[in-house]
Amino acid sequence: HDGLTGLPNRTALLEHLERALRRAHRDGRRIGVLFLDLDGFKAINDTLGHQTGDDLLRATATRLARAVRPGDVVGRLAGDEFAVLCEAVDGPADLEAIAERILATLETPSRLLGHCVVATGSVGLALSGPDLQDGEKLLNAADIAMYAAKRDGPGRHRFFQESMRTRLMDQLTRADDLRRAQDAHELTLRYQPIRTPGGALAGAEAIPHWQQPSNGLLRLDEILPRLRQADLRVSIIRWALGAGRWALGAGRWALGTAGRAASGEPGWPDPPPDEPPPLLMVAAWGPCITGERFVPELATLLRDTGGDTRYRLCLELDEDELGTGRPAVTAALADIRRLGVLVCVGDF
Repeated sequence: HDGLTGLPNRTALLEHLERALRRAHRDGRRIGVLFLDLDGFKAINDTLGHQTGDDLLRATATRLARAVRPGDVVGRLAGDEFAVLCEAVDGPADLEAIAERILATLETPSRLLGHCVVATGSVGLALSGPDLQDGEKLLNAADIAMYAAKRDGPGRHRFFQESMRTRLMDQLTRADDLRRAQDAHELTLRYQPIRTPGGALAGAEAIPHWQQPSNGLLRLDEILPRLRQADLRVSIIRWALGAGRWALGAGRWALGTAGRAASGEPGWPDPPPDEPPPLLMVAAWGPCITGERFVPELATLLRDTGGDTRYRLCLELDEDELGTGRPAVTAALADIRRLGVLVCVGDF
């Protein structure tokens, strides 16, 4: 059993699940699994402390036990991940009703160590069938559906569909290709002009692209938000910041590749004395800027590239991605602004 919550751990839950599947096969019934992941748990842990995080996990275990039906088995898999095994279900509607009760009970605020804490959850649902007769596969299907629910926003549930697995495999393949492309210096930047209301050129947005062998030039800002591999997203965003070498000449934004100036690029020209430095915008990501290395590396980049006089850096953040880690992001933004870096949220 899990030492923190007293619930069955992953091993014990899988044993329950395998026995339930054998009974269901014998009786001609189906088994349902719900996979729950708390939204924003890391931010709560980081800002309010691990004791509050542990108390929240125990409170979640208690609420889950009250929300499910008699005979359903609640287990804690790892971290803030829980699962519910449901026998004697007639179809998707039964699982959806349980999921809605779980999400409703999680929305009630908890008072933990003097803090009012609200932690929503994302729930994936899966039913046993001809293609899902194994405990691990059934649990994995619910896990995949949970990530689909999380993409829809906090407090959602989704039922597993095979197309979700296909999409995930496509993403994993693309992620592996992206890692190789980054190592092979196949990523490049293209610049989209930023103009003043009067039409004057004020700067550029640096957009990372990938010269993909089979699909041509792909904009990575259309791919990165769908990647589950956080380390890859952070790595590419850091690369884009470091590779943001641009030149202003005859209204043309020069291209920098893998952090090196393109051939014939006239370098980093100083702006005329009567004009502000040009603006360089780079898309960032909440978990990227809250990493402990990000602000020191950004300070070094600005110092080495003349960021205080030759250009003005602006980090663009997506409002939807700030919600789950707002306290940590707010603290990071304060450090970033102290470096003289501009920040915009969403389209500006």
